[in-house]
Amino acid sequence: MSAEAPFPDYELPPEKEAVLRRVEWWTIFFLLTIIAVVGLVMGMSQTMKAMWVEDTLSLVPPAAFLVDVYFRRKPPDEQYPYGYRATSGTY
Repeated sequence: MSAEAPFPDYELPPEKEAVLRRVEWWTIFFLLTIIAVVGLVMGMSQTMKAMWVEDTLSLVPPAAFLVDVYFRRKPPDEQYPYGYRATSGTY
């Protein structure tokens, strides 16, 4: 725990963060592919429409992770003197 910040240091090593970001981008790519295929074959089936909505909503966790990683990498500034580490609540 650092002396200047009231938050514990839960920093990922840079190499792990890079790997996780790459995995999340691949996850989003595969989910978008699945959503496109389901959207093309759903027709009038209520089950396929529900599956399409479920697949679309499954994009939220990887997107939230990428937003969190983006903000956690920002350095402290005047408005946020302790940095953006508190944004980890988004995920």
